[in-house]
Amino acid sequence: MIQLVMFPYAGSIINPYKEWLSLDDTEFEIIQIEYDGRGRRSFVERPENWRTLIDKTLKQVLECVDFTKEYILFGHSMGARVVADIYRKIDAMAINQPKLLIFSGSEAFRAKNYESILTAPVKKFNQFFFKLGGIPKEVIEEVELLELVTDYLREDLTLLNQFNFNRKKTKITCPVLIFNGTQEEKSELKEWTDLIGPNCQQMIFQGDHFFIRTNVQEILSVIKNKLNESK
Repeated sequence: MIQLVMFPYAGSIINPYKEWLSLDDTEFEIIQIEYDGRGRRSFVERPENWRTLIDKTLKQVLECVDFTKEYILFGHSMGARVVADIYRKIDAMAINQPKLLIFSGSEAFRAKNYESILTAPVKKFNQFFFKLGGIPKEVIEEVELLELVTDYLREDLTLLNQFNFNRKKTKITCPVLIFNGTQEEKSELKEWTDLIGPNCQQMIFQGDHFFIRTNVQEILSVIKNKLNESK
């Protein structure tokens, strides 16, 4: 059984991969990471900067993953960027490397400034994320829950402003899968290969930015096929 280590997207509260956690699949063990200050780790102080987020998240990974067994790092949206930096840290350690990296719901890593969104009026800020999908109807209709999600989104965008992918320092040697939805902004495969090398493959699934919720079995099939290729 291979460990599928999944990293949350921006604004997640609890169980961002709940559709995956309920899977009855004998080939995968789902390990859901939660950032400090969220979900089961709400008792822990939230990270003040990107470096702290990565260091604390890496510590959690080292505690949760059995490195004597095969594992995959899977990050969606903000989680894809977290995976990139977690991989760089793991690559420098004397432990087994991941079998596969999955960057989901992300454009090719490049400097991006979120200040215009962060400084937008509350209504415009919320509308931006409503269009992406992913915020459940019950959250949108519940004022306190929506305020909590909005608070987390602002925190995460502030952290993402500090992310800077250094291609010279991050040499990705394992295979990479790029997942995107048909209705979201995405980078062409060439942009990815120019950034991280030729050992990557891009797959497009039906749906908006949160296609990972409605295409679970299809995504798992793609992952299984990729793993079989490398046997």
